[in-house]
Amino acid sequence: MRVSIPSAFVAIAGLALTAGCALIQGQVAQNPPEHYICSDFEVDERNVINPKRVTLQDQFGGINARVRLIKYLCAPAFKYVNGKYTLPKDFRGPHLACYELRRKDPDNNLNIPVKITNQFETRGLNGVVGNRQLLCVPSAKKVIAGDKDPEFDRDAEIKKVEAALNHFVCSDFIPRDEDPEHGRLDILMGDQFGPLTGPIDKPDFLCAPAKKTFDGKEKKPGGGFNATHLACYKFLEDRAVAFPKNVLVINQLDRVPQRGKPIKRYMFCVPSEKTRL
Repeated sequence: MRVSIPSAFVAIAGLALTAGCALIQGQVAQNPPEHYICSDFEVDERNVINPKRVTLQDQFGGINARVRLIKYLCAPAFKYVNGKYTLPKDFRGPHLACYELRRKDPDNNLNIPVKITNQFETRGLNGVVGNRQLLCVPSAKKVIAGDKDPEFDRDAEIKKVEAALNHFVCSDFIPRDEDPEHGRLDILMGDQFGPLTGPIDKPDFLCAPAKKTFDGKEKKPGGGFNATHLACYKFLEDRAVAFPKNVLVINQLDRVPQRGKPIKRYMFCVPSEKTRL
């Protein structure tokens, strides 16, 4: 049965579209990440985007890889579960731009047993970590109005998001528990691109804080490799973006912004703790 969206939920979504809160002064990467709705990102074909070489290190080891196009754009999200709203500090605050990792060498860090704990997995969900698939980078997003790009200070935007949010390397997560405690959840949630109900089942990715080296610059994770992770659940049913917007996405990898728009919801990422077994 389809769950209806409460009017208060729609009102909050409307506020997210019309007004953003200022980034909290002094916010640093040691703060836990937000909840995020990650959408497929359709890159504007007029972009000229070259591959970038990155060196990454997380608690599971180091890898060298190339990244190019943004695959998913993850926006701060709110959710409504068991009569309670969880709201982000800023709907238009730091986003995550996720790139597909391309490597020549296979990922040797396979079948590492871990336990995930979060609001859905209160008793903990056992599983193993597989191949590392994505690099998610703190990013700023600017909406394009008409044919004119917005004006902003690129260096200031990059500095702000780099100070506020860690980088994450997302690996395949293979649950080992036969009966996850939550079963299938149909969650009310939304971001500045609109509200939705999102049925989820089990986490598909575990995103670990990572150290990134690019263009001679190194960024270590605030709080270390064991800082708050993200467990990402793919939506079990297609959900289009209600209010697709043409946007610029800017970060340390793409100082010249990538242009495109979110087109379809892909996954919901929840702040989580991880125990290595």
